[in-house]
Amino acid sequence: MASAPAPILTVDEKFDLITSNTQEVMRPDIIREILAVRPLEIFWGTATTGRPHAAYFVPAIKIAQFLRAGCMVKVLLADLHGFLDADKAPEATLENRAKYYERTIGALLRALTLAFSRDLLRLSKRVSVRDAVKASSEIVKSTGDPVMADGLYPMMQLLDEEYLGVDAEFGGVDQRKTFALANDTITKAMGFKTRAHLMNPMVPGLSGGKMSSSDPKSKVDLLDDPTTIQKKISKAFCAPSKMEGNGIF
Repeated sequence: MASAPAPILTVDEKFDLITSNTQEVMRPDIIREILAVRPLEIFWGTATTGRPHAAYFVPAIKIAQFLRAGCMVKVLLADLHGFLDADKAPEATLENRAKYYERTIGALLRALTLAFSRDLLRLSKRVSVRDAVKASSEIVKSTGDPVMADGLYPMMQLLDEEYLGVDAEFGGVDQRKTFALANDTITKAMGFKTRAHLMNPMVPGLSGGKMSSSDPKSKVDLLDDPTTIQKKISKAFCAPSKMEGNGIF
């Protein structure tokens, strides 16, 4: 027996679904204005720094809600961004790791164009080193003094919004500084439109901090067998009576 078609959502219902279970939404007015006239276009990017883990279910569920609200969602597998992030994705592994992400997440890689490179150089003349490094401080793990790649990472992410042709970007709250840089810079410096930004809360890791693809001890990998998961949980840090930031809970 065929299932009944999903009911058509009103603008308010779409907005509520799009913004539900997010930790913060910047410029929700942009989302409301666009929903009144056409479907919202959103992109979600993930750097290919390690194998996807259980925390990926959080954005996956959110993306499913975006689709239910009629949004057009684009997924960016950010292999070059991962390469810039303290060499978590060595150059020799870029191609195979990106293919693994492509199959796991079901997205296609987007190649950098000459125009993108030119705009990256233009943007680098308008963003200070201090602001660029500050924007990447929560998402790029620096192993010492900041290097050029630390500042390039957030600027590439700013341009991703323009080159993917979206109205909003969805990511973790750890990307807030990058999103704030986009709001402060992208229109004034480049003449591009300002986007809305939606942020989901971060899933705590088993060893403290956030669950990270590049830290095997912090994550429950999607390919972990039950024995491995049990071992990781038994070794995980679990502060008594503390719910916030506790990966076990």
